[in-house]
Amino acid sequence: MSRVSPRLKRHALIALLCAVPLLLFAVIRETYKWQPRTLPISTFGILGQISWVPDGKTLLVAVDDKLQFWDTTRFQLIRTADVSTDYFTLLRDYKLLYKRKGWTCCFVWDLQKQKDVSNLDMDDLADFVSKDNQIIKNQIINGNLELKFLDLHGHLLKNLIIKPRPGTEFNKNFYNWPFSPDASIGVIQAFNEANGKLAGLMFFNPHDAKPLFFLPQFAFPIGYVPSCFSPDSKTLLICGDGGCQLRDAQTGRLKVSIKDVRIKTDLHLLLPNGNKNWLLGYSDVLNSIFVWDTATGKLLREIKADPNIHDIALSPDGSTLAVKTPNSVKLYRMR
Repeated sequence: MSRVSPRLKRHALIALLCAVPLLLFAVIRETYKWQPRTLPISTFGILGQISWVPDGKTLLVAVDDKLQFWDTTRFQLIRTADVSTDYFTLLRDYKLLYKRKGWTCCFVWDLQKQKDVSNLDMDDLADFVSKDNQIIKNQIINGNLELKFLDLHGHLLKNLIIKPRPGTEFNKNFYNWPFSPDASIGVIQAFNEANGKLAGLMFFNPHDAKPLFFLPQFAFPIGYVPSCFSPDSKTLLICGDGGCQLRDAQTGRLKVSIKDVRIKTDLHLLLPNGNKNWLLGYSDVLNSIFVWDTATGKLLREIKADPNIHDIALSPDGSTLAVKTPNSVKLYRMR
């Protein structure tokens, strides 16, 4: 039997001693990767809406009739704006649309100029704001879906009417009407006139009010509702208690079906993750955030969270998830 030279033993021992700290560092890094950090926000009431600024580092938080700007890399408060609101819609060009408390109209706030630049004769926030800053308001009138397009000064650009298919009707008590991020597709639930049950989902072009196609209810489980589109506008998520489906937004073709009792009808996002998409959901029973791979339907991660989550917001680059409870905001690394 050949003997191992002392020199070789010494080199092997050195290599082992070098590998152990690296392995230990990798284990610690993976352990703490998903541990959140809490923004040091002081509040006397309940926190309002949260939203990311396009730079991907600054988080807006509505706090005690003010709007706070937080640097999420240094966990420092940058500045506070005198914007008395709990809810707002972030627009392009560093502007936001908000409803001021005690007023019957909405205002547009310029984040860089730190002042209101216009007001709109609207008693509520917009249902959707397109990438070119066109405001879309929708409502059910006489059984039809009415779309109003406004500019940031409140001027009416156009008014469109979308009629339901024969034998079906739209119900104003159901508000699951998502628009794709590029504003090329809208979805609305259609109900049977005879019995009031869900007949299916109507896909339409918001810009000319023309129907695109109809997805009948038997194509998906009862109780599923349209939730949101993927960031690239190519996929629609419809979900309910116990599962969800990902469908092609152009054709309605089923891409992936995920069955999981932890999936609920609220707080779901399709998250950009490089060339893939993640599906994120929150269980108020298990107090956990779940991340699924939308390509395979596989559960990738379970993240323990606080109870009473009210809002979630993903940074533009998909690296950080902000999770808001009534009195705290925590940041989770998603990569």
